[in-house]
Amino acid sequence: LVGRCPVIPAITKVLTASPYGFDLEKVTPLFKDNRLGSVVWGVKSNWNILECISVLRAHLKPGAARDAIWYPDAGTLYVVSQGTGQFHIITAGTKPAPLAVKLFDFIYVPAGVLHTFMNISSSDFEVVAFFTRANPQPEVSLSVATAFFPNTVRQAAMTQYGKVSKDDDPLKHLKNTTVSPYLLPIE
Repeated sequence: LVGRCPVIPAITKVLTASPYGFDLEKVTPLFKDNRLGSVVWGVKSNWNILECISVLRAHLKPGAARDAIWYPDAGTLYVVSQGTGQFHIITAGTKPAPLAVKLFDFIYVPAGVLHTFMNISSSDFEVVAFFTRANPQPEVSLSVATAFFPNTVRQAAMTQYGKVSKDDDPLKHLKNTTVSPYLLPIE
């Protein structure tokens, strides 16, 4: 069951012609940056066979992190499909601690739970996320959500939890206040 199974080229042609087959490489990415990586997803609107599930692939270059997010209406099962990285899951009453992850590790994040992941290695890191809905509501991004607060509130919140200098705006490098940047450089 765990041995290598050769793929016959004729089968590949049948799978890609089927409505059940889906090639994430052919989907326009939600985000793509040669230095940071890319984010692509398959949802009911671009893969109409989906009923109760959707999928997202996040490919992070070395030194990149996923903006801290939560999904308001969907739980998420992450599977590490390439490399090694760190997950951070933030829940009330607990101190966040990095969770080291490697190839084929699974991480489940319930709906509404703030989380992020990052690539601190020297090679690429990739996760595939499976959502419990075919068309989940858009994510809520921590950096975008806090961009609407006055600078003094944002700075206090980001310096306490992000360990950023109190003398500077911790989000000024994003230059983006209305659309999620998806992936951020680790500084």
